[in-house]
Amino acid sequence: MAHRFFKYCIGLAGIVALSSFFVPEQAIASQLFPEVVLSSEEEAGDALKNDVVCLDISQGDIYISSEGYSREDDGTLTAFEGVYRISGNSREDYGIYILDGIHTVILDDLTIDQRTLRQCCPMIVGEDCDLTLYLHGDNVLFAGAGYSGLVVRDGASVDIQGFGLGSIALMAYPENTGEGLVGTSAIDVEEDACIQYPETIGDEDEIDIYTGDNRLSPERACTYNEEPYLQITYSVSHRCTVLSPEADCTHSQYCLECGREVRGKTPHIIGSAATCTEGATCSVCGETVGDALGHRGVWKLDQVSGNGRYRREVMICTVCHETLYRTVDTGENK
Repeated sequence: MAHRFFKYCIGLAGIVALSSFFVPEQAIASQLFPEVVLSSEEEAGDALKNDVVCLDISQGDIYISSEGYSREDDGTLTAFEGVYRISGNSREDYGIYILDGIHTVILDDLTIDQRTLRQCCPMIVGEDCDLTLYLHGDNVLFAGAGYSGLVVRDGASVDIQGFGLGSIALMAYPENTGEGLVGTSAIDVEEDACIQYPETIGDEDEIDIYTGDNRLSPERACTYNEEPYLQITYSVSHRCTVLSPEADCTHSQYCLECGREVRGKTPHIIGSAATCTEGATCSVCGETVGDALGHRGVWKLDQVSGNGRYRREVMICTVCHETLYRTVDTGENK
């Protein structure tokens, strides 16, 4: 416990809260695909001009404050206001620490598995923080002994939302301290803190929440406290009211409200045909498509050298009319 608390306090001391930032909800899903945002500002307007930073948990702890974020225990700050997209896979004691302020974080196929460690917590939301937590893909937060998968400190607020199809699984690893078990809840919500779980929006939405002693025998339940395992699976309706530019051979088309793919990349459109030496090129992106055709024709003897061992042959390509030469080693002397 002391080890993780020490890391948390250093990050908090190194990043002083001065301001907070609010991101329009319409822009959140599009941040799942930064390349779509960059190519869609004119169509989608100012709501899509929010920055997004992509962080990989495998590179170490992530500290987020109202001023920006840090990847080091010494509190070195990178100033940032916008959406945090966190992905990657870690079995180390790396965690995500929301220190203060109002934030939007996307967990994108993130796995933090600390079950072989002690007193480690995958994610802590600090006191009085306001966090909107968007889920994309399948996410896992498994705690080390004595901790919960997610800790929400006193006075903090967490609103969990899902995009498309996916899930999040949280697991506590209880530890007997001699005075009882600690870390017995998948999510530890402290006094005056609150957490909002995903809700259905459209008729086709499906959100299932299961809790239980372990992931092998989950039981459907309506309460989540004092349960060491929690799994939320979701299928959120695709309204498709604001779309990125039409798909072509360089990018897919996405719904900018829910982030789901509407249409995949299209085939290349052949601009210039393949030649003997070069493949065809796409008229949209200029990429070479396929292989060169190769020269065609009949090789004929041009001259002999090396006592008949080497034959120089000549061919005039019947397609491009280029004159080609080659030397053939027959391996025989006359």
